[in-house]
Amino acid sequence: PEKYSFDTDESKERVFNYLLSFNINEEKNILRTYEIIKSILGEKIVPIADDSFGNYICLNFSEHEKKYQVLFFDLNNKKVEKIAINFSEFLEKLY
Repeated sequence: PEKYSFDTDESKERVFNYLLSFNINEEKNILRTYEIIKSILGEKIVPIADDSFGNYICLNFSEHEKKYQVLFFDLNNKKVEKIAINFSEFLEKLY
């Protein structure tokens, strides 16, 4: 079985769908998605993947928030949930 579910500090069984592409010709790529959400989350949070519902898994490059570097952004509710302190921990949390 593949590991694609993860928990945040506020919710259970979020779903890792796929990594966003760097290919600008693909509809869902990192650059296009970043442009959409940076006005909401700021320039230091970069989307790297999505779930099946249009939400994003992001990396946090903010100088102010060093504790959690992997975040979940619920696009519909404009809410950020903490996932892991680094990408390795995020991978370990997949089940």
